[in-house]
Amino acid sequence: MAAYMRHKFVFFGIAAPLRRQIQRETIHECGFPSDVLSTSMRLYSQPEREFHLCAVDLLLDCSTKVSLHHLLPPTDDVLDHIEQLIRTNSWWDTVDFLSSRIIARILREKGQKARRKILNNWIRDTELWIRRSAILAQLHEGRKIDIQLLFSLVLLTADEAEFFIQKASGWALRECSKTYPNEVRAFVGENAERLSALTKKEALRNIR
Repeated sequence: MAAYMRHKFVFFGIAAPLRRQIQRETIHECGFPSDVLSTSMRLYSQPEREFHLCAVDLLLDCSTKVSLHHLLPPTDDVLDHIEQLIRTNSWWDTVDFLSSRIIARILREKGQKARRKILNNWIRDTELWIRRSAILAQLHEGRKIDIQLLFSLVLLTADEAEFFIQKASGWALRECSKTYPNEVRAFVGENAERLSALTKKEALRNIR
């Protein structure tokens, strides 16, 4: 596990299915944390990666289960907390879920104006994982996506040679193409000289 993650973290070596089983059994026995934000930060402070993944799972539960929505309201304090987690022990296996599922839901509830302001700030951040999060924050929005916002975020990072940015841009465009294939095809064509080969390849993968 450590080798797969380029030795950036230490692991207990617990496979994901078993880890989630342990989490379910613990919650069943002890109850869901009443302060999920503090709990997630405590988990993130531990060295083993399984703790960080457990924190993300707890936050995902709050984001996807109606009965737990009140534990993760769309407030600036909650948004700042999740941003801090993105900046902590950062790698794609936690960041991508935090951005595309949890940040996405918070921004959706805050509204389009707030989403544009926040993501336009994030895309200019010096932290790679914040910029990647800005690109992926609309990954699963379907017809609710602000397509012009996505295009502008991709272009603002088009000159970066960073793999994780190029890959995120292509991934986000590919997901967008499932709903708006003609628009994505046109965008890639109009900006072919600016976009990286990786971004273009990923963006057009599902467009015939």
